[in-house]
Amino acid sequence: MNEQITQPRWQPWEGVLGIIGIFLAMTVLGIVLEAFVELDDIKPLLLAFTSSLVQTLFMISLPACIAVLKYRHSFRDLGFVKGGFWQAVPQGLKWGGGLFVTVMILGIFSSIFFPGEPDLQDFAKILLMVDSQGEFILAFIMGVILAPMGEEVYFRGFLYPALRQRFGVKKGILFTALFFSFLHFDVYRFIPIAVGGLGLTYLYEKTGNLWTNIIAHGVWNGVMILLIFLY
Repeated sequence: MNEQITQPRWQPWEGVLGIIGIFLAMTVLGIVLEAFVELDDIKPLLLAFTSSLVQTLFMISLPACIAVLKYRHSFRDLGFVKGGFWQAVPQGLKWGGGLFVTVMILGIFSSIFFPGEPDLQDFAKILLMVDSQGEFILAFIMGVILAPMGEEVYFRGFLYPALRQRFGVKKGILFTALFFSFLHFDVYRFIPIAVGGLGLTYLYEKTGNLWTNIIAHGVWNGVMILLIFLY
């Protein structure tokens, strides 16, 4: 057990209720943004970027409000090791590449055992909207910076320590990964995403440095984005 990971005063149910609130808020925001698309000549990718930015802010603000403001923990207790970014780069790059390859191989096996033409992931659909260099940059920021920041703060920095304290390391890693995959709402890719979640949660247990996770998650997404865009 990594002693660098905090023993949190917050509970798993607070994280679950919080993410339900975020989901409801994002649903309302999606309805509002769709109305803007119909009423004005606004590019859908710009609205998708706005939605991604707001969701990331929600997923960072939720742990901050509960852990830091309510329970008086520090941001270090959410995994933000002081001066830990640069030391996290080599391991983050290595793990990100490994996770991408692992998930890609599992995706190939899934297509063999579950034949059919699955729907594109939401982010892949966003990439298909790209028709300029500026739009590609926005999509890249969404996938490589915003999504990894929000998801790693919530799932690994906030939810995992609470599940770990309640159920132990092994079950905590498993439950965090399953919940991570479930919230992607992709039945066809549930197992590959869950395995990726297992890897990311184990990585946080191993290092206690959330920057390593953010970098690894960003590399995983970044390689996927480049391959989809080039393809």
